[in-house]
Amino acid sequence: MLLDAMQRLTAMGGKHAVVVSATRAESDPARRLYEAVGFRRVLQFEDWERTLL
Repeated sequence: MLLDAMQRLTAMGGKHAVVVSATRAESDPARRLYEAVGFRRVLQFEDWERTLL
């Protein structure tokens, strides 16, 4: 499905595809998939949260 979507983007003139993924350990399978189809890690985001009183 991911490869099909990228082919469609290319057919429409797309030059880049971006995936946003969580950085938690449970996201490892997704990250391996993205790497397997040619994506490379560019940025790593951090989540910041605060409990409001």
